[in-house]
Amino acid sequence: MASYPDDIENGDIIEVGILVPDSAQGLYVPRYVIEGDAERGIEPMAPGLKTVKDLAKYPDVFPDDEDASLGRIYGSIPGWMADEVLYKKYEAYGLNEMLTYNRLGSEATLFASLVSAYNVGDAWVGYCYEPTWVSGKLDLVLLQDEPYDAAVFADGLCEFPKQALKIVSSNTFADRAPELVGFFENYETGSALIASALAHLDETGATHEETAVWLLKEHDELLDSWLPAENASALRAYLATLS
Repeated sequence: MASYPDDIENGDIIEVGILVPDSAQGLYVPRYVIEGDAERGIEPMAPGLKTVKDLAKYPDVFPDDEDASLGRIYGSIPGWMADEVLYKKYEAYGLNEMLTYNRLGSEATLFASLVSAYNVGDAWVGYCYEPTWVSGKLDLVLLQDEPYDAAVFADGLCEFPKQALKIVSSNTFADRAPELVGFFENYETGSALIASALAHLDETGATHEETAVWLLKEHDELLDSWLPAENASALRAYLATLS
């Protein structure tokens, strides 16, 4: 089966825009773990925690439920490349000497463990990526790592690279809908914006269409960068008629 680069090189598909230019992934903690949260009465638990390697100083902050003498890291989803890289990082940084590596069976259970800890103000460290509804709903901090280096990435010795989530189409799409190609070429958001929409979708139970309307009303300025002036004005007028 041809790979994505092969499909692009062969002209079978074309890149027409970028949805998110700055998608990130790695090990995250709730911000209150580092900074505390005065409103919730939470004191900082690991004020010096900045990097993945710093976790070696704070295993007691993230106690393992089954062995209180060790800390616990929640890994990525079994079978994902991210999990393979994270586990190698866990071993390479010597974190296996003071923390366990806990693999949950699905993204849903991983995020549920994070939300459960967050809601009661407990410490949690584990894999997450952006944008997701959970990154839009919770205040999380991505732990820093060594600068990305393709030569050592597979061994877990550096950070995950930032990734652009691209908009692609068939090679006939441009001929059939040139005006849409023009729109997609101008269309760009960011991880935080998409995460906020996903969080709204999760929290309110709104439909995708209702969430799109909400997003455009909340971020009206996007219309001017995405659309010609007359189209932006027309869409604003239409949005104003919607409740």
